[in-house]
Amino acid sequence: MRLRPALALGIALLLAACAKPAPEPVPAAKPAAETPPPAPSSMPRVSGPAQDSTVLQTHIWRLVDARDSEGRRIASVLDKPGLKLSMQFDKYRLRIDNACNHIGGDYRYVLVDQLEVLDVQQTLAACSDTRLMAAERDITRMITSASMLSVEQPALRMRLTTLDGDQLWFQGIALPSRR
Repeated sequence: MRLRPALALGIALLLAACAKPAPEPVPAAKPAAETPPPAPSSMPRVSGPAQDSTVLQTHIWRLVDARDSEGRRIASVLDKPGLKLSMQFDKYRLRIDNACNHIGGDYRYVLVDQLEVLDVQQTLAACSDTRLMAAERDITRMITSASMLSVEQPALRMRLTTLDGDQLWFQGIALPSRR
């Protein structure tokens, strides 16, 4: 019976005719220029023995005060319900903790104490309390416009200053040592 091979060939041809054409190849994207890691001379200004960014990466930075350029208290970020907002750094990224949504971005140092926060990202879940939403809106705005960062030692107080002159003060809490 030669009918079976012919039937199989016919079915294969029908299936091939019904298949979608192969997609056009997508041109290769141009490689993005990689941001070089910060040079040792461009680490945050600190007073005391730690003269590099490891002090940022080995602490949780809990928000303790926030003032606008006129020295007025920024209640939206200080009086939010729940745990105080805090910030953590790794080698090239920072994140805000104790918010309703995930907030984070890349950072780098332009000069010794001039900070640039890039590509801030935030999830957009609706928060259960409008005060949480206000705190997130304002802290996101402030870290997006962060321009200067300094750490005072041995008190471990970090000050983040925005382009508008707002100041956020954080207290460093040592992370358990990583082995």
